Amino acid sequence: MSKNLEKTYFFSLTLITSLVIFGSIFYWLFNFSPISQIISAFVALVFSFIFMKKLVCPGINKSQILVKTEHSTKNSNEIKKYKLRPSHLIFIISFCMSWLYLLLARTDRALASPWELISPWFFIFFFLTTLSALTISYRKLKFQLGIFSLLFFTASLVAVVIYSLGYGFDPFIHEAGIKAIKALGAISPKTLYYTGQYVLVIFINQISYIPIGAINQFLVPIFSALFLPFSLYFWQKNSLKTKNIFPLMA
Repeated sequence: MSKNLEKTYFFSLTLITSLVIFGSIFYWLFNFSPISQIISAFVALVFSFIFMKKLVCPGINKSQILVKTEHSTKNSNEIKKYKLRPSHLIFIISFCMSWLYLLLARTDRALASPWELISPWFFIFFFLTTLSALTISYRKLKFQLGIFSLLFFTASLVAVVIYSLGYGFDPFIHEAGIKAIKALGAISPKTLYYTGQYVLVIFINQISYIPIGAINQFLVPIFSALFLPFSLYFWQKNSLKTKNIFPLMA
């Protein structure tokens, strides 16, 4: 993984965490009016830059610059390794076919299980997706971390995709609460347990204009797909001193 991607990951994680923390503090002490949103977002952004600069990504010294210069030729020669291999092509095809069968099974019916409407072909293609991902990881080919994330993404979104209206009653309560906070600044009583989720959904809605219902529905699956594989990778890299993610993929 390149240093730039690593820094982007840590900055994104720090910023999201800071938005949740400072947004929750402002909500509990005052309310979550547009002014509170702007101030808490500004504080979170400043904190994230300072945190990244001082603790995660301190200044690069001369020796690091020299090492980067020495490896520049090597890195340029490794560009050819980014070509797609048969395992990559199998993964792409089977991944797309898995999603096709998931989308074809999407329904607004009440189901006891999402598997009731999913074609058996989904399991065949998802098996090929997983097998090709394991092959890519075992052979230490390129893009294995991104492929690891896509596997998480697919597994996490099965229920969300199948149940077009959502599943369970809680999401509708949360959606109503989030919309009330956005319109009124607060709800009473203030729910401490869900405050972090509420303020984060409102932040995302304000900057993206994606409907609150969609954000509330996809937030956890997408964030888990983005952050869990990378977090596991960094843990393994620093604790076990290896960049091979085959054990994690398996």
